Amino acid sequence: MGESRNSNGGGMAKGLMIGLLAGGALGASIALLYAPKPGRKLRAELKEKADTLMEDGEEYMMAVQEKAAEIVGDAKKGITQLFSDTEKEITRSVKSATKEARHS
Repeated sequence: MGESRNSNGGGMAKGLMIGLLAGGALGASIALLYAPKPGRKLRAELKEKADTLMEDGEEYMMAVQEKAAEIVGDAKKGITQLFSDTEKEITRSVKSATKEARHS
């Protein structure tokens, strides 16, 4: 159940990023198209805006990947600790039960 929640969150983040990039590109394109400029200058500005958006998107994705790796690492540590604690508790309970059985 936890895996589906994490994978869904990653899909939502990816979808959000794609939506933001697409919306930003569309908005910038529309703004540039309505500005009175020669075609060559307009194309240069569109390319520059697209490059900027791609760079920003790549940086965002790297940050998301780093955070996801950090969360996964923390989860692994927590699970390992939980298993270790559970193992210790079971061992202690078995020793206690064995001790009581010997005294009975």
